[in-house]
Amino acid sequence: GYDVDRVKHLIATFEPSVTLLGLQKNSIDPQNQSRMQKQRAAFEKDSGVLVFEVDAYSSDHGFDAVRNAIAPFATDHNILLTSMGPKLSAIALFRMHWEDESLGLVYLPANELNRDYSHGIRETVYGSIPNENRAV
Repeated sequence: GYDVDRVKHLIATFEPSVTLLGLQKNSIDPQNQSRMQKQRAAFEKDSGVLVFEVDAYSSDHGFDAVRNAIAPFATDHNILLTSMGPKLSAIALFRMHWEDESLGLVYLPANELNRDYSHGIRETVYGSIPNENRAV
């Protein structure tokens, strides 16, 4: 993920024995390299965090890279997956969960939406979606 504090919050919440941190290796965003360097620097002294590279913009959205990273831990660890960087990686993580329901999916929303950064490729709509089924 791009937000170091969100990653640290998840680690503090779940207290994993090992954290696999997949960092985006290719990007159309020219600022990506500096963001990934901040992530590396934030966790380089933490022996419990293992960094690997993933390309969420590839045809498999990083599926193979994540699968290969978690493979050594799959038989003797509970595994939780989260996408905090390119949301395309969420497709790969959902596919993994779909194929193996023992893999958990978690998410920690950002505190604030950065309208200058968080935008789609077409018209953007901000607001809430009412839940018609929710008891009032």
